[in-house]
Amino acid sequence: MYKFTWLLFILLITAAFVSSCKKDDTPTVPPTTLNATKYIGTLGNGAEAGVLTLNFASAPPKVAPSIINSIATIINVTGTVKIGGITINLTGTYNTDTDSLIVSGGGYNFKGKLNSSNLSGTYTGPNGDGSFTAESSTADGSVKVYTGTSHETSPDTSNHGRFLLVVKGIALTGITDYGQKVGGTISGTHLSVHFEESPAVEIAQGNVSGDGTSIQGTYSVATESGTITGTWSATLQ
Repeated sequence: MYKFTWLLFILLITAAFVSSCKKDDTPTVPPTTLNATKYIGTLGNGAEAGVLTLNFASAPPKVAPSIINSIATIINVTGTVKIGGITINLTGTYNTDTDSLIVSGGGYNFKGKLNSSNLSGTYTGPNGDGSFTAESSTADGSVKVYTGTSHETSPDTSNHGRFLLVVKGIALTGITDYGQKVGGTISGTHLSVHFEESPAVEIAQGNVSGDGTSIQGTYSVATESGTITGTWSATLQ
């Protein structure tokens, strides 16, 4: 009799536990928040290149992908675009639920997404469409922006290009005037660059000056019609 009563009690407790678990099959994972409220980077296309700074009113949280129906938070965003000595003010918002950045000003309209500490996307402006990339900055000087040019030495010496690099610690990101995203690393003063979609293939290398204000190097890109080589240089903004 007592054995049966204890067995029934255990079965009831087990059923209640299982039932409570089924109420939420997906465990709640608390969102994490990035410490940075400032993002510094570059924007550009074939006609222009500049420095982009975005300031979030509060640090944007990154919600775990498994969470469904997260509560949206709208964060106000201000910033600036500096092109050719001219500063343009930007205002907009970041939606934490849709991971959507929308800012505009002076004829420029930016749309982007936040991936870890990198903010990137596209824009439209008075000088055409382009791309942008920015890195989180937690201290003054923690993110450095370089704008540069390239000169093809083979096979067509008349070709020139424009690119932008954002350096944070030993890592770099950037974009070319054709909207191609690049990444890379810095070891000491040596810099290695690759296309974002092919991280194992180095396309350029260079050396940072002793004072960190400039970078110079060479590039070699394999294409279906042959290898394109050239030189490049960039200066700190």
